[in-house]
Amino acid sequence: MVRVRGEWTPNVDYNELSWRLLKALAEKPSRLTGDEVRCIRHSLSMTLEQFAQPFGVTHPAVLK
Repeated sequence: MVRVRGEWTPNVDYNELSWRLLKALAEKPSRLTGDEVRCIRHSLSMTLEQFAQPFGVTHPAVLK
């Protein structure tokens, strides 16, 4: 816990939390949902085209 503006709040490392979330999604045994793909893409600050390129698909395929 850490004191912020006189209030006690959890001491959370948001960068670590974000990377753990991305790792958990990457290792998920089932297919990713559209929201999960969007979350990953936004976390990596990638456009649809940039995200599609490593997978050899078009950006409309990422939208599906």
